[in-house]
Amino acid sequence: MDEADFMRRYLRSPEAFAHSAHSPAMFAAHAWMLHDAATALRERFRNSYPEHVRANQHFANTQCGPELLLLGYAFECAVQAVLNLTGPSKPDRPDLYSGAKSHDLLDLAQRAAVVRLTDGPALLKDITREVFGHLISHETRNRLTDVEKEVLGALTGFAVYAGRYPTPLSTKPREGPPWSERPIWDASWDSVADALWERFWNRARLAAAKVQPSADTCRKVLAEQLEATTRKDAERAGP
Repeated sequence: MDEADFMRRYLRSPEAFAHSAHSPAMFAAHAWMLHDAATALRERFRNSYPEHVRANQHFANTQCGPELLLLGYAFECAVQAVLNLTGPSKPDRPDLYSGAKSHDLLDLAQRAAVVRLTDGPALLKDITREVFGHLISHETRNRLTDVEKEVLGALTGFAVYAGRYPTPLSTKPREGPPWSERPIWDASWDSVADALWERFWNRARLAAAKVQPSADTCRKVLAEQLEATTRKDAERAGP
């Protein structure tokens, strides 16, 4: 079995699932790609229209749904990267994803806000200067304004149904806000979402860096697994 065959087998293995399900690095990488895709949609479609069209709420909630869907997913993965530092809630079940399963971005963000990414005072100062330009407390760093809460609530609705379909299955869907409270994106929220993303992304990448193994370690582990798998295949094949 060559390395390509091994990788295909490994990527479908329970070990790969267990590694990916609670990896801050995997969730952070996914968050970045989703945000990149959302940005591409914004630049390709929304920004190509005149300002008076883009400011129209009906337009924002029909033409921009897929963009906001991806943006909501990006925020969710960024928050999950931080939450995964706390480890699985069911460590004895590696075949299950036992982390936070909610799509409620406001709830997830508030839960992630209590996760400290470092206890080192010097590094903590560097982080706060990098993200905010000045030193502030942990609580202030993660406090959400009223408009930020509105943005996260709207993105939750777009991630659950409003970004995927023109309507949910009923006026009272099982997940997400009822139709009477459907998310309506305000064009003025774009800059709020962009600034909020920078905060979420900085925490996600710091979470990923905190537990990410080195490239040499990854290569060593994969080489050992490849050797062990090849040996087992040879034993099964017999003389």
